[in-house]
Amino acid sequence: IDAKPKDVQRFIAFVRFVGTASPEEFAARLDEYLDVDSFLRFLAAQVVLVNVDSPLGMNHNYWITVDPRSEKVVWLPWDLNMAFGGFMSGTADLSLTQPAGRGMFPLAERVLATPAFAARYRAMVTEMVENNVSLARLGVAITDTAVVIREAVLADPTTTASRFEANFSDSANDT
Repeated sequence: IDAKPKDVQRFIAFVRFVGTASPEEFAARLDEYLDVDSFLRFLAAQVVLVNVDSPLGMNHNYWITVDPRSEKVVWLPWDLNMAFGGFMSGTADLSLTQPAGRGMFPLAERVLATPAFAARYRAMVTEMVENNVSLARLGVAITDTAVVIREAVLADPTTTASRFEANFSDSANDT
């Protein structure tokens, strides 16, 4: 990776700030270093997608970079193939307010310990759930997807029509 010295210094300053700032200073100045709303959306999306194959459970599958325009640290998710609970690891008792195991994602812990940031995060989670993964919206997506893939699934020798219909029917009844 070809990092610019200015970006390296900015990232180091960010890490120092996160590690040493008092709670009051952290709340007042975090947005000088971090695109807070972008980070909160990243965190909320990982939680809503139940993606524990991420910083929430495995402390990986993301990139961190310094945006050259804003000089703020931004988080970029990747490798989301195990989202929607597809990867279960450990026995951590995770929740919306404690989305990562203790000590697994210290930045998230610090951010969510700040009342103003925690309120913004909860609003983003609520919006994502109500607008993107609502039962009504998912029901339509499941039905539309089933129509598109039904022929290919029925031609697949590794499954049966009854298995497909049972899975679709269970999904449709949940919505």
